[in-house]
Amino acid sequence: MGVFASLFFSVPTAFLIWLQANQVAALHFSYFFSSNYLVGMIVAFSLFALIFPTVFPSVLGFIWHGLIKLLY
Repeated sequence: MGVFASLFFSVPTAFLIWLQANQVAALHFSYFFSSNYLVGMIVAFSLFALIFPTVFPSVLGFIWHGLIKLLY
């Protein structure tokens, strides 16, 4: 059950990382990442959550703390 909860939170995390990367790429390099990168990140997060179910929540928390510091 915990793995499914981790997957539930990994999709918005991947989306926010993709949006942030697109913003930086658009401002500095005039480039946009396609939605294939978003799908790839979601698959990568899902595989990581399934392979390492005990470590994934702490990694996800580390990513969220980084996003909060970056955005605010």
